[in-house]
Amino acid sequence: MPFVLLVGNIVISGELPGSVSGYYYMGMRNVLVGALCVLGVFLMAYAGYDELDRWITNLAGLFALGVAFFPTSHPSFHPKIIGDFHYFFAAASMISLALMALQFIKTAPGDKQTLHKELWRLLSALWVAELVPDDKPRKRMRNRIYRICA
Repeated sequence: MPFVLLVGNIVISGELPGSVSGYYYMGMRNVLVGALCVLGVFLMAYAGYDELDRWITNLAGLFALGVAFFPTSHPSFHPKIIGDFHYFFAAASMISLALMALQFIKTAPGDKQTLHKELWRLLSALWVAELVPDDKPRKRMRNRIYRICA
């Protein structure tokens, strides 16, 4: 999406915004909002592997829709609180996407833990070398990539 917005906006106006959200006030607004809406709906429609996965993807989809419908702050836009909502939804969306990346570190379906214990396990995966002892080098490499992406 960022590359499409960049190239499209250069072709249309030659201007570059300060952030991806800045495209809302340029010629590529409809592409930005449409892509965020499609992403949000797809994330909410995704069934997931377990309860935590469903919660994370549903929230990520909801937050993506919030980013789409609450534009970033701009001097010409009032009320300013709308821009504040945008920052909240954008941050929450990025955190949700990071948690989705950490979900891929699992090597097998988890035992029947409560939702908060599973979430804590995910967050601790950022600092713990391996979630489950695994001697497969390719799996360790993939887990490192997922942590970096998160």
